[in-house]
Amino acid sequence: MNKVECKKYIRSAFRKMKNQNKSMTPQNLAIEMERTIKEETSIYIAYGKIAMHLLNKSATEITAKQLATEIDVIPTVYNNREIILNAEKL
Repeated sequence: MNKVECKKYIRSAFRKMKNQNKSMTPQNLAIEMERTIKEETSIYIAYGKIAMHLLNKSATEITAKQLATEIDVIPTVYNNREIILNAEKL
């Protein structure tokens, strides 16, 4: 994880803590950051699984470029909840 990603997770965790009226402690921040990272990781893994599944159906050889292109399209077709549910079925 680089600094930009770290700051993103800190901001997200801080917003969640504030919205839930949790006390601002280092422990709570760490817990929220771990939850945020886990949620985003599961979404990214689901993107990869769905993209790979769709590309496996095609008759062409799969390349990293095709996989990346497919991953860019998936969020426009599905919302995050649908992505995770569909990926679990694969």
